[in-house]
Order: sequence, then C-alpha cells, then structure tokens
Amino acid sequence: MNSNQVLFQRFIPTWTKYNSVIRLKHDVRRKIIKELGEKGLNQAQIARETGYSLSTVKREIKAINEGLV
Repeated sequence: MNSNQVLFQRFIPTWTKYNSVIRLKHDVRRKIIKELGEKGLNQAQIARETGYSLSTVKREIKAINEGLV
C-alpha cells in the first residue's frame, strides 16, 4: 500500500462524517422552512422567523421544489 492509499483510507471516515453532518444540517433547515411555508409564511417572513438570510431561504425552497429533500 502506498502513502496515498494510506492517507485516503485515513481521511475517509472524517470526510464521511463531515458530509453527514452537512447533510443533516440541510435536512433540518429544509424541514423547518417547509413547515413554515405550509403555515402560510412567505420567504421574507420565514427568513425573519428562522434567522436565515433571505437568499438561504430561497435556495432551500428551490431545493425542496426540485425534490432534493
């Protein structure tokens, strides 16, 4: 096994864990935004309610509508 293979194997768990945390963060954010949208709040109201920027809310709504949830 060469040094690149050793490094790759060493960092796979770290990368996988990092990716899972980011995915969880997005999933939770999308769930919150979706629930508030279903209650009738518009994008600006959702941004104020959650503390997310308006651009973040718009991006997550686009992802929800594209079925990335």
